[in-house]
Amino acid sequence: MEGSVRLSFVSASCNKTPRAAAWGSRVLAYGSASHVCVRDPVDPVDNGVRCVLSGHADRVNAVAMISSQGRDVAIISGSADSTVRIWLATENPFEWTAVSTPLPHGSSITAVAVLNAADGDGHVEVAAASGDAAVTIWRVSLSDGAATKLQTISLGTKPALCLAFTRLPCGGRLLAVGGVDRHVRLYAAAAGEAYAAACVLPGHMDWVSAAQFATMDDGRIMLATGSQDRAIRLWVVGERDAEQGEEAADSLLTKMYACYSIIDKLLLFHFLCFLGVFYCV
Repeated sequence: MEGSVRLSFVSASCNKTPRAAAWGSRVLAYGSASHVCVRDPVDPVDNGVRCVLSGHADRVNAVAMISSQGRDVAIISGSADSTVRIWLATENPFEWTAVSTPLPHGSSITAVAVLNAADGDGHVEVAAASGDAAVTIWRVSLSDGAATKLQTISLGTKPALCLAFTRLPCGGRLLAVGGVDRHVRLYAAAAGEAYAAACVLPGHMDWVSAAQFATMDDGRIMLATGSQDRAIRLWVVGERDAEQGEEAADSLLTKMYACYSIIDKLLLFHFLCFLGVFYCV
């Protein structure tokens, strides 16, 4: 009696790092050992691992997804091998092409973040934090994955654990960096210019391990940060008015905008530390 064997389901565990998974428009990408696995969790027939992206030499610590016009176009992965890799989509959502040259960094990658392309621009900015207390920012083409290093921000001796990007209404860009120094540091840049330190947001009592921006319906830019102090803090970035003073400042953010804590939105009394925060707007 002859029998047949058919592959029904493929599973792979996710690495135990809080930034090792990312949702796109359709697929979920996550680090599994030194690989990146891609699956479609909402497919009722085949929601297992559909493809495995190999290229890193050590554990994948961070993954980010780039989507454009409802389509997933690139995956960014950062690894303990001190490199960031770019994977470009093909017509098949479960086939991805690796850009041949990985982006080198000085130490193990701890977090990655993506600033999506502005209208009419086929490039994104990718920030990668590494264990040598540096944040490196790259400009990446979505057509061929070519990357140009824009700058490296030194954090002294305290590595970053989380990164978040947003755009300001005035055309500038804003990068939030949270790490083991318990602070949230904001870096701002005008169009075509490098990022500069804008301000430091104190308040957390332990490592800052999660951050995410969101733009509200009324145009306000909100920043949520989570910490190992078991608290989430909400911050708002708003236009500076005359009553807030004209203190001297060299950065775009502190000249044009003020960032301040909404104290009554401090969310406390969670049982364990936070590893991620996400908006649903």
